[in-house]
Amino acid sequence: MVFTNPKVDVVEEKSGLFKVAVELPGIEKQDVKIDLEANILSIKATSCLCYDEKTIFVQECNKYHFYRQITLPIHPEPSTCSTSFEIGRLNITIKPTSTKAVPIHIL
Repeated sequence: MVFTNPKVDVVEEKSGLFKVAVELPGIEKQDVKIDLEANILSIKATSCLCYDEKTIFVQECNKYHFYRQITLPIHPEPSTCSTSFEIGRLNITIKPTSTKAVPIHIL
């Protein structure tokens, strides 16, 4: 298993929304798990190119795992968080709140 470190951007827009973008080339949407608890955003992804019962001559594409925790400078508003996944790029939109943090699972 190879651990990769895809690039992550966290940006606060003028509207106050936080946008998180993660590059996950070769990852399918169903292989991504996102958790948001208090102000900790956790992103986990796994991918595998498996060749059952085949003769492999060269294998550079194999199983890899990605896990990242990001401490956000805000507490999220659970009902307004959203995600999208397009062509190897995960996008997360988070609206901040000043109320007590509640654990949520968004993907």
